[in-house]
Amino acid sequence: MTTDSRPPPRRPHGAAPGSGPPSGPLVTRLGETHDVDGVTALHARCTPRTLERRFHAAQHGVTPRIARELVTPTAGWSRVAELDDRIVGLAVAGPVSTCEVEVGLIVEDAHQRQGIGSRLLHETAVEAAARGYQVLQSLTQPDNERVLATVRNAGLIARMSWRDGLLHLDVPLARIAADMPRSA
Repeated sequence: MTTDSRPPPRRPHGAAPGSGPPSGPLVTRLGETHDVDGVTALHARCTPRTLERRFHAAQHGVTPRIARELVTPTAGWSRVAELDDRIVGLAVAGPVSTCEVEVGLIVEDAHQRQGIGSRLLHETAVEAAARGYQVLQSLTQPDNERVLATVRNAGLIARMSWRDGLLHLDVPLARIAADMPRSA
């Protein structure tokens, strides 16, 4: 019998024991009704701090009813990120007006800082531009510096303002829309 003297691989912060590294590629796609259970489970795996950052209030997971509203928002859409058929991230977009859409984003703690949020945000911005929106908005707590990095890493540029104790990020979508292929 041989033993490996190397220490075991480090788990990402917040990862449960036995939740080893993913074996497959990250898949992102539009959310669908059949994702409700996966989105409910995603929120159950998130720490209270992550849930508070997403919902701006103390939260202890989401019910299947709330998960259904997140996956299929009225007049909006969602994108999910999956690793090994398990939902690890969610972006939810809903219209604020005919030209502005707001996005909310959450990534499971064990998978944060791996570019998943940036990818979801970029794809949501592209989808918003394709749907004719001119501005993508996001509201965040003033101390949530990760959001700024997520926006930057998504290749987006945000205008920032402070309102009602929250940092408002407005991402103009004109550059994304200009880069989209034109139909003949």
